[in-house]
Amino acid sequence: MGNLAVEDVLGPPPAGMDLSENRAPRDNAVVISLCVIALITVIMRFIVRLTGPKPRPELDDWLIAAAIVSNCFYAWTSSMLTCDRFP
Repeated sequence: MGNLAVEDVLGPPPAGMDLSENRAPRDNAVVISLCVIALITVIMRFIVRLTGPKPRPELDDWLIAAAIVSNCFYAWTSSMLTCDRFP
């Protein structure tokens, strides 16, 4: 297929659409906000587990903690890649 431009494949953009618009800051804010909400939820889960009648986190607690750490790390690295400071 060679080197085709986007417009060659999909046609011209709709009227009023600016293809040079950068929505990365807004998208990053949404991702970071959701990551913070998820972190707070996992921290609250650990607090409840540690203060309950059986104060011991189980395997599922540690797995969700590992998942949220890896997810937040991925969100942080992807937001840094879309940031204007890093070419």
